[in-house]
Amino acid sequence: MAKLTNEFILGEWLKLKVNQGINIVASHEIQLDFPKYSQVVWGARMLPDTASRLWRKMRETSSYKNIGISLVKEHEDNSKEKSWDLIRN
Repeated sequence: MAKLTNEFILGEWLKLKVNQGINIVASHEIQLDFPKYSQVVWGARMLPDTASRLWRKMRETSSYKNIGISLVKEHEDNSKEKSWDLIRN
Protein backbone atom coordinates (compact mmCIF):
# COMPACT_ATOMS: atom_id res chain seq x y z
CA MET A 1 0.00 0.00 0.00
CA ALA A 2 1.16 3.54 -0.72
CA LYS A 3 2.26 5.79 2.10
CA LEU A 4 -0.76 7.18 3.94
CA THR A 5 -0.64 10.86 3.08
CA ASN A 6 -3.45 13.37 2.72
CA GLU A 7 -2.86 13.34 -1.04
CA PHE A 8 -3.19 9.54 -1.11
CA ILE A 9 -6.47 9.76 0.85
CA LEU A 10 -7.80 12.43 -1.55
CA GLY A 11 -6.90 10.18 -4.47
CA GLU A 12 -8.77 7.26 -2.90
CA TRP A 13 -11.83 9.44 -2.33
CA LEU A 14 -11.79 10.69 -5.92
CA LYS A 15 -11.37 7.13 -7.25
CA LEU A 16 -14.37 6.07 -5.14
CA LYS A 17 -16.45 8.89 -6.61
CA VAL A 18 -15.60 8.16 -10.26
CA ASN A 19 -16.06 4.42 -9.72
CA GLN A 20 -19.56 5.23 -8.48
CA GLY A 21 -20.19 7.17 -11.70
CA ILE A 22 -19.87 10.58 -10.07
CA ASN A 23 -17.86 12.70 -12.51
CA ILE A 24 -18.32 16.13 -10.97
CA VAL A 25 -16.93 17.31 -7.65
CA ALA A 26 -17.99 20.60 -6.04
CA SER A 27 -16.21 22.89 -3.59
CA HIS A 28 -18.55 21.99 -0.72
CA GLU A 29 -17.81 18.29 -1.24
CA ILE A 30 -14.06 18.94 -1.01
CA GLN A 31 -14.53 21.00 2.17
CA LEU A 32 -17.18 18.88 3.91
CA ASP A 33 -17.55 15.38 2.47
CA PHE A 34 -13.87 14.64 1.89
CA PRO A 35 -12.75 15.51 5.47
CA LYS A 36 -15.59 13.31 6.82
CA TYR A 37 -14.46 10.44 4.56
CA SER A 38 -10.87 10.98 5.66
CA GLN A 39 -11.86 10.78 9.33
CA VAL A 40 -14.27 7.85 9.08
CA VAL A 41 -12.39 5.62 6.65
CA TRP A 42 -8.75 6.47 7.38
CA GLY A 43 -8.87 8.01 10.88
CA ALA A 44 -7.16 11.14 9.54
CA ARG A 45 -8.54 14.48 10.64
CA MET A 46 -8.48 17.33 8.18
CA LEU A 47 -9.70 20.90 8.21
CA PRO A 48 -11.82 22.12 5.27
CA ASP A 49 -9.14 24.66 4.28
CA THR A 50 -6.51 21.93 4.26
CA ALA A 51 -8.71 19.84 1.98
CA SER A 52 -9.17 22.79 -0.39
CA ARG A 53 -5.43 23.47 -0.54
CA LEU A 54 -4.76 19.80 -1.18
CA TRP A 55 -7.31 19.72 -4.01
CA ARG A 56 -5.81 22.88 -5.55
CA LYS A 57 -2.32 21.35 -5.37
CA MET A 58 -3.57 18.15 -7.00
CA ARG A 59 -5.08 20.16 -9.87
CA GLU A 60 -1.98 22.35 -10.29
CA THR A 61 0.44 19.42 -10.39
CA SER A 62 -1.90 17.12 -12.38
CA SER A 63 -1.24 14.37 -9.84
CA TYR A 64 -4.83 13.20 -10.42
CA LYS A 65 -3.40 11.43 -13.49
CA ASN A 66 -1.87 8.88 -11.09
CA ILE A 67 -5.37 7.69 -10.13
CA GLY A 68 -6.88 7.22 -13.59
CA ILE A 69 -8.30 10.69 -14.11
CA SER A 70 -6.89 12.20 -17.29
CA LEU A 71 -8.26 15.72 -16.94
CA VAL A 72 -9.89 17.97 -14.36
CA LYS A 73 -11.59 21.03 -15.77
CA GLU A 74 -13.89 23.61 -14.28
CA HIS A 75 -17.54 22.66 -14.72
CA GLU A 76 -19.44 25.25 -16.69
CA ASP A 77 -22.82 26.10 -15.24
CA ASN A 78 -24.51 29.12 -13.74
CA SER A 79 -23.82 28.16 -10.14
CA LYS A 80 -21.96 30.48 -7.78
CA GLU A 81 -20.15 27.45 -6.40
CA LYS A 82 -17.15 26.08 -8.27
CA SER A 83 -17.20 22.49 -9.40
CA TRP A 84 -14.96 20.39 -11.60
CA ASP A 85 -15.47 17.69 -14.21
CA LEU A 86 -13.41 14.56 -13.59
CA ILE A 87 -12.57 13.04 -16.97
CA ARG A 88 -11.34 9.45 -16.89
CA ASN A 89 -8.74 7.88 -19.15
